[in-house]
Amino acid sequence: MNFKYYKGRYFINPLIGCEGKCIYCYLNEQLKNKNIVRKNTKKVNEILKNISCDSHFVPGAKGSIISIGSYCDIFPLHKINLCLYSVEWIIECLKFGNPVQIISKNRISDEIIGKIARKVLYKNQLVYSTTITTFKQYMQIEKNTSTPIERLKTLEKFEAFGIPTNVMIKPFINGITNLETDNFITYLKKFKVRFCVIGDFYIVNDGIKKFIERADNQINTLTTETILDCTETVDFETIKILRNNPFYIKLKAAGIETFLKSSCVNSNILNVPNRAYEYNVKNNFCVDCGLCSK
Repeated sequence: MNFKYYKGRYFINPLIGCEGKCIYCYLNEQLKNKNIVRKNTKKVNEILKNISCDSHFVPGAKGSIISIGSYCDIFPLHKINLCLYSVEWIIECLKFGNPVQIISKNRISDEIIGKIARKVLYKNQLVYSTTITTFKQYMQIEKNTSTPIERLKTLEKFEAFGIPTNVMIKPFINGITNLETDNFITYLKKFKVRFCVIGDFYIVNDGIKKFIERADNQINTLTTETILDCTETVDFETIKILRNNPFYIKLKAAGIETFLKSSCVNSNILNVPNRAYEYNVKNNFCVDCGLCSK
């Protein structure tokens, strides 16, 4: 697999496939043998060379973002060799010089975090993200992943190295996520999470539709066709999250810096204009942080 590009970000994957078995996973529609985790047959330096030749690419600290881990979890549980392979890719991407974002739902050892942190070239080059949809029902919908508290503890370790972090509440599932608003506020504040993103729900199969109908009849709420950034061109039926959502309003009121698009977090951390600003404004993702108007 080569890179995928969308609105200022390049998505690459050291591994292909995931054992997390999240019921909302879009990989079912994108990959064969998606539950089998294997190394990408392309080498990282080959992919980075291809990125550098791409017409959209902007080099440097304020340039294009390299996002690692969209068709896999880069740190699969109990597979240390695959985790270390991901570390090799991350280090090579840091050497490349552009901003880098990594994401995982799993706990990560202190040793691996240290290996990565020591290779960061400049302040805020690396952003670590994790995702949480539910604290109470994660075993039902993300059964082969680390607990939300373990994810937050990993995030805390990255912060201890001065690496900015981000919790992505993705997907936001009405009837599940919104019923845990107090838990989200409590834990995000307890672990001093600086940024979070509330993400749309991409409806990728009929099983998901049945699940969310049981949760809160949500299928009758606002839906649209939206491209998932890391799929580059493929769009899904999507349940939108808007700024008038009570969950978003309550997180903002609690003093948590909350966005509706991950690119907004990168822009705020790097203090650079959001390259996806037109897209964000057009699709009502903009929360008036100021970086879309620069």
